[in-house]
Amino acid sequence: MQIKSNMEQAEIFVFIASFFLIALGFTESNKPQQEAKPHDKPPIIELYETSEYKFDSGRAELKPDFKKYIRGELRPEILRITKEYPIDVIEVIGHTDGQPISGVNSPTENNYSNLDYNLEKVNLGKLPVAQLRPGSNTDLGIMRALAVVQELKKSGGEIANLKFRTYSAGQLLLENGSPADIDKRGNSKRRRIEIRFTKLGKTEKVQ
Repeated sequence: MQIKSNMEQAEIFVFIASFFLIALGFTESNKPQQEAKPHDKPPIIELYETSEYKFDSGRAELKPDFKKYIRGELRPEILRITKEYPIDVIEVIGHTDGQPISGVNSPTENNYSNLDYNLEKVNLGKLPVAQLRPGSNTDLGIMRALAVVQELKKSGGEIANLKFRTYSAGQLLLENGSPADIDKRGNSKRRRIEIRFTKLGKTEKVQ
C-alpha cells in the first residue's frame, strides 16, 4: 500500500513539473528576441580630397584646415570605433591617381626618391613627412598615409597608444575597389585616404 502511494506521488510530481516547464517555455518564447548589432564589422573611413582637405600636387604635407579636421573630427571617430569593436590595428592606406609625379624622370639628383633612406625615420616620428621626396605614386600614397598618422599621434591622449600601420595602394584601385585602368590624368576622385579597423588572426607559417 505504501509503495502504491509513493508511485502516485511521483506521478503527480512529474505532472506538475512538466506543467511548469511548458509554461516557462511559453513565457520565454513570447519574450522579444534581442536585436542583432546592425554591423558585425567595423566601418571603413574614407577621406576624399576636397578643397579643405587637399594635398598639394606631389606633396604630403597637411594644410591647417586638414590638421584641424583630423584632430577635431577624425580623432574622436577613430576612438569611438576602437571602443565599440574588438580591433587590434588601424590600417591607413594612401590612394593616388595615375598622374606621374612631376620631375621624377629628370636626371637631376634632387628629384630622386629618398624613401629608402628616410621612411623608417618618418614612421618612428624622428623626421617630418616633409623631408620625404617621392619617386612614384606608390611613394606618394604611403607618404600621405604617414602624414595623417603623424597628426593623429601628435594629438596625444588615448590615440597615441593605438597601433597604426601605413600602406600605399598607389594608383591601383578605383574608389569602388575595382582595379584601375591605365589613366595618367589627374583625378581628385581617386585621391583619398582609407582607414580600416582590423582584428588580426593567428599567424601561420607555411613551410
